[in-house]
Amino acid sequence: MSVRKEWKTLLLWVVPLFVIGIGAIVAAPFTDKDSLFHHLMRDIGIALLISALVTVAYEAYARRTFDLAKIETLLDTVYGSGVPPDIWDSIKDRLLNRRVIRRNTNLHLSVLRSQTIANDEVVLGIDFAYELGNLVNKDASYEIVHGLDEHIATAQLPRFVEASIGTHSETVGGDPWESTGGDISVKDGRLTMMVQLRPSRENVLVPIRLTREEFRTCPGSYYLIMSEITEGIKIYLDECPKDVDVTLFLYPTSQEVSLTEKHLAIIEEPLLLGHCLDFKLTPRTIPSPGTRPSPNPLSSSENLTADAPPNAR
Repeated sequence: MSVRKEWKTLLLWVVPLFVIGIGAIVAAPFTDKDSLFHHLMRDIGIALLISALVTVAYEAYARRTFDLAKIETLLDTVYGSGVPPDIWDSIKDRLLNRRVIRRNTNLHLSVLRSQTIANDEVVLGIDFAYELGNLVNKDASYEIVHGLDEHIATAQLPRFVEASIGTHSETVGGDPWESTGGDISVKDGRLTMMVQLRPSRENVLVPIRLTREEFRTCPGSYYLIMSEITEGIKIYLDECPKDVDVTLFLYPTSQEVSLTEKHLAIIEEPLLLGHCLDFKLTPRTIPSPGTRPSPNPLSSSENLTADAPPNAR
């Protein structure tokens, strides 16, 4: 039975209790105040009203507890084997108490050259967009934090370029910096957004987007580590020099795809906290005119595909 049908069945029992209880309380003053019937009607009305309210409250609590128990059992079955109990309990506690989820996540990556840096160095343009959903059934104010790789830097990079919450977009003006409304700020290489979320039952998603520029050497890697549960992700390689190969590795599942050849990777499986996207940059030998380039091997799986035209966006 679906959750919606279960709630409809519950309401068929609760609503009559509520209506009869209110009716008995309202009708009681119209009877003889000194009679047993007056006191009995009033007490029964109060009892029915309390019963209806308690039933709804208990059902909501019991359903959440049961759902969490099912998720915990699944995690124990799939992931818990071989992990020390104390460590596994800590992992489950962090996972089951997450308040938000990322949906419809897209990442656009550009590998660029610059006249101000050496030939073995590149600038990564990163456009990261997703919709944030509330997992808690009440209004919530949630703080999002994204960080720069400041330990790999030049005089001007890395830096945040732009950030937006819903339709409100701001150009980042440096570090430290704060938007006019105060809901977006940057300090010490950390971009913070304060997002207002509607209850989970309303299924309202808040669009989030940020763009940044990072500095890397080639060969080298850029790592994007998930800080929230992410319901899959689409990754696009929009621009890349001909002498650079970009290969995506997904950890811990060790999946691999060549973004240089296909320009798109679709990860359909959920990404949990700590899942890592490794964008590996390696020099690429450009074949001389008249020679046939050797094929570039591609590893893939059912959940990691690469099948889009170049510069898909």
